[in-house]
Amino acid sequence: ENTRADWLAATTTVTSGVGDRSAASELVDNAVKPFVDNSIRADWLSAMQAAVASATAAYERALSEMAAERLPAFEVPGTLGPAWTPLAPVCDDENSPVPAAEAPAQVPAAAAAPAVAAPAVPAATAPSAWSGPAPAPASGP
Repeated sequence: ENTRADWLAATTTVTSGVGDRSAASELVDNAVKPFVDNSIRADWLSAMQAAVASATAAYERALSEMAAERLPAFEVPGTLGPAWTPLAPVCDDENSPVPAAEAPAQVPAAAAAPAVAAPAVPAATAPSAWSGPAPAPASGP
């Protein structure tokens, strides 16, 4: 316990500059630094190595679990999604010859289309007459 109090006093002297700096520096160099270098560094290094190993193992476990799974399937439900409609067969009637017996009878142009009257053009509307503002009342002299 006395060692801890001496070390705290020495570090306070070194950091603040108040007190016997040479004795405090000597104590820090000969006692505090070797303790930190040997004990703390070894503990910290082993803790960091354990943390890295744990993170690496977790990452590898996650990768192996993902690799073991089937590929995800994103299916569209039939009632909610689009329905597949097969393509209509291509009609090539224009290029295939039509036998005379199946040829449609020619219909006269006048009978083919019923006469439709052209739509009546609506009458143009004109704005109602507009009168300017009322003249200002005459002011007397």
